[in-house]
Amino acid sequence: MHDNWKTVDMLKSMNFLNFEGGKISKSTGNGVFLDKALTIAPSDCWRYTLMASAPETDDTDFTMARLADIVNKDLNGMLGNFVSRVCKLSNKNFGVVVPNGNGIDKDLETKINEKFNDLTSALEKCEFRDAVFALRSLWAIANEYMTFKEPWALVKNGNMTGAAVALNECFQMIDLFARVSQPFIPDAAEKMQNVFETKHDLSWPTKYEHRIANGEKFVVPENLFNRIELTEDK
Repeated sequence: MHDNWKTVDMLKSMNFLNFEGGKISKSTGNGVFLDKALTIAPSDCWRYTLMASAPETDDTDFTMARLADIVNKDLNGMLGNFVSRVCKLSNKNFGVVVPNGNGIDKDLETKINEKFNDLTSALEKCEFRDAVFALRSLWAIANEYMTFKEPWALVKNGNMTGAAVALNECFQMIDLFARVSQPFIPDAAEKMQNVFETKHDLSWPTKYEHRIANGEKFVVPENLFNRIELTEDK
């Protein structure tokens, strides 16, 4: 009778996710529930932190301190700070157009594609903690690139061409992050896409590529994330 039913391709199982050392329980009030969760942090913060804490191999203890630490270091400190610095520095020195680049940095391309392949593989296998680690590694590569290139120093020394090339590469990475961050932080991914005046296809990429044209208009966004400062009642 049901011969045409589609069977499941992959069944993902989890262990228990506990909260602050005990089982999550509505009756005992141990946990953070939806009516309060969104007053503490936006949904992207919870999604990302919960995937980073997925109890895939054993039980995991979720704490508010862990939420704050991950949001402050990864989402605000790494991704949000990178996007903000790139846009503000470019706006200050080149106006609201993407500075001219001269093609993909090959060493950077190799590093990004390696981590991107790790991310794609982890998602295909529903290995969420590994996927978060790979995504965070991509953000780390971007920050390391900017720190190494020091476009602010290039501007100070009068090397505007070098600064433009470095910042252009950073905008290309923001475009990539808008695409690959969607499964984890969809609201922030949309904000990154909205940095660019031209709307680009957000389908899952096959590799790192330059899609943002020289001179394309952009806007300086509000901070993608804010730090979480815990109080005693949280």
